[in-house]
Amino acid sequence: MAGTIDKVALLRPDRIAFYSYAHVPCSKPSQRGYSEKDLPTGPAKRALYELVLQKLQALGYLDIGKDHFALPEDALYLAQQTGQLHRNFLGYTPCHTNLLIGLRASSISDAKYAYLQNEKTVEDYKAGIAAGNLAITKGHLLTPEDLLRKKALLKIVCKGELAYIKEVDFLFNKETRAALLEMEEEGLLTLHPDLVKVTPLGQAFVRNICMLFDQKVKESKQEFSTTFSKAI
Repeated sequence: MAGTIDKVALLRPDRIAFYSYAHVPCSKPSQRGYSEKDLPTGPAKRALYELVLQKLQALGYLDIGKDHFALPEDALYLAQQTGQLHRNFLGYTPCHTNLLIGLRASSISDAKYAYLQNEKTVEDYKAGIAAGNLAITKGHLLTPEDLLRKKALLKIVCKGELAYIKEVDFLFNKETRAALLEMEEEGLLTLHPDLVKVTPLGQAFVRNICMLFDQKVKESKQEFSTTFSKAI
């Protein structure tokens, strides 16, 4: 990791996305050649992240949050400072749009009210395009509740806070409130009469905070280890 960042320093890009490796052999057959026991544990992965964080900060990069870094003159950092930061399937962006079109195999399009995924293999994708189709393998039409959850999650990951307003009141059930209190005790967030605010420490665990409001994760608890990538 240290050697990689030293090479990145020579290129000095305006912004960097530093994603956690996701071990999902169920959808990535090439990953079946090794297992979880061959990979760093959560604490070890976190130590690697801290190493990279320190090296990037020494190079002048600022932590945008949730695996993104940018130089202070970059549009991504400026968007964060002005409250214009947005996040899509590719990560943080200074541009907010209601339409994101995926143009390759396996890519996902966001049409605001629906998600669509292209064919996962290059062969099937090319065949679909050659036949004059959109080469889409599956999709999901968002319900009114989905749209509110999406809006709430974007507030957390982009602004680091979520206001208690009537339209999202259903998100704060008894189970969620208990988990929020536990996270406050751990120093990951602060609870106010009209606001949930992520702390600097909590930025590193913002995925975990978002999971509290993600019904799909709650419904998939039994499949979580094989369906979703880990937060750390």
